[in-house]
Amino acid sequence: MPKKQHKRTPDTMLRSWLRRWVWSKCCEKSYTNRREGYCCEHCGVKNSRAKGKEVRVIVHHQKLINWDKIFKVLRRELLVSPNQLTCLCDECHKAEHKRMKEEA
Repeated sequence: MPKKQHKRTPDTMLRSWLRRWVWSKCCEKSYTNRREGYCCEHCGVKNSRAKGKEVRVIVHHQKLINWDKIFKVLRRELLVSPNQLTCLCDECHKAEHKRMKEEA
C-alpha cells in the first residue's frame, strides 16, 4: 500500500496567520504606534475612526520582510512532517520536554 501524502500548509495561509495573530498583536507594533502618537511620520495625519474622516495609520517595516526565509524556518522547526510528530497528553508532553532539555 503506497504511503499517503500529508497536506502541507500553504504559504498564503502562513502569511495570513502571522499577520493576523502575531504582527497585529505584538508589543513592537503597539509601542511604535504609541511612540508616534498614532500619527503618520511623513505627513503628520493622525489615525481616526471618525465617520467620514477615517484615516488608518499603519506600522511599516523599514526593511522588506523576507517571507521565504520565515517560511523556511517555520517549516524546519514547527511545521515538520507528521512522521516527526507524536500525540501526548499534557503530563507526558511536559515530561518529554524536560527530558529533551536535560539531554541537550
